[in-house]
Amino acid sequence: EGKGLRLPNLFTYFELSIHAFMANSYINNNVDLITFTLMKMVVPSFDRFGVR
Repeated sequence: EGKGLRLPNLFTYFELSIHAFMANSYINNNVDLITFTLMKMVVPSFDRFGVR
């Protein structure tokens, strides 16, 4: 059973690195949008607790 383990692990690592690269590119391209969305989520909760 352990013989065929190396190839799937290599393939999984390759696949994960592709997904990580794509996610990294997406985040770099949309960092302003993501920051804006996070601020829209965070600031109202600050207002609710009276922090600001």
